Amino acid sequence: MALDQVRVNRLWEAVRLTSHELVWELDPSGVIRYINDASEELLGSPPAELVGRNVLSLIHPDDVEGAREVLRTCTERRTGWRQVRTRALRADGRPLWVETSGVAHVGHEDELLGFTATTRRLDADDARAAQLLITRQRVEEVIREGLLTTVWQPIFSLYDGAMVGLEALSRFSGAEAQPPDRWFADAFDVGLGHSLETLAVRSALAIARDFPEHLYLSVNLSPETVATGELRAVVEQDIIPAERIVVELTEHVSIDNYETVAAGIGILRNAGVRLAVDDAGAGFASFRHILQLQPDMIKLDQSITRGITENPAQRALATALVLFALEVGSMTVTAEGVETSDDLSTVSSLGLDAAQGFYMARPRPASEIDWGMAIAPGWPVAAEPPRRPRPRRPASRSARPS
Repeated sequence: MALDQVRVNRLWEAVRLTSHELVWELDPSGVIRYINDASEELLGSPPAELVGRNVLSLIHPDDVEGAREVLRTCTERRTGWRQVRTRALRADGRPLWVETSGVAHVGHEDELLGFTATTRRLDADDARAAQLLITRQRVEEVIREGLLTTVWQPIFSLYDGAMVGLEALSRFSGAEAQPPDRWFADAFDVGLGHSLETLAVRSALAIARDFPEHLYLSVNLSPETVATGELRAVVEQDIIPAERIVVELTEHVSIDNYETVAAGIGILRNAGVRLAVDDAGAGFASFRHILQLQPDMIKLDQSITRGITENPAQRALATALVLFALEVGSMTVTAEGVETSDDLSTVSSLGLDAAQGFYMARPRPASEIDWGMAIAPGWPVAAEPPRRPRPRRPASRSARPS
């Protein structure tokens, strides 16, 4: 049954005054001509502040191009849109995931008169799903286009000051600016962590093929990626000798299944790759990693190294790790995050084997590495290396499962 104008007006009044959804009208160019009072709750602005603004000004900057494309397509085709998910931008700058649908209004001569639309806030589950979709698309672009580069931080011997290795650190180019660890965390959130880590290792080794042969190359991998065994295929390509590769196990939480991780490590060790446990002392997990996986190297976390000269507790922990490595007889200890001459002197006097940090050298592209660089003179080099065997342990002593 058709609605007369009186009933239409009553229904519209009910929607306008009671709906928790945005109800709004755009002219053909995207300028807001009407928006209901729900704008104050959802967007933090009353209708009077929004009417006259282009709708794209209410979209999160990262989603503007997508919204612009939807509006352009609907304008050209004189059609509406259905269930488009995007991030609106509240008056306080906070993003808000919303879903919007709209209809086009066309005149008698096929001219576009504008759009009427509704917009609702997504619930937590839908917002999470929408965010993961965006994240996945960003990570897929990085992997597809290879939008990462490698910088290198030199590692120096604390016996003679010479450079003995370099740690590969990923940097992301041509993509959204955020810290590298955030990129890797996002990749694991959407099931692409192994692919991104493997890409980072491949990229690093491709660059390192031209490095001096006496230097080892340290790459970071999560236990999850090690457990997949995917790195074996990379190592078998013989980009550089496996004996020069050190895998740094990076994680601040416990490993659920040491048998699986140990199996993956065993495969790499059989090929000649060495293992380092990163971030030792930063959390409860690193010490268990050391005991369960018997690494070749222990890397003392920067939270222990920084300020170690003035902090007896930090010195005691570093000393304990050195004594542990000496007792085991097949591990070396490297200090990360050395930023002052005093801290360099302290870690050297405590018997650590090597150090890296801004005081000696910041991460840099391969083209900027001085292959003859060494720690500047004037600090107390250890009188002689501790009596621990330097060769790798045989393959038969691969990681032991719990």
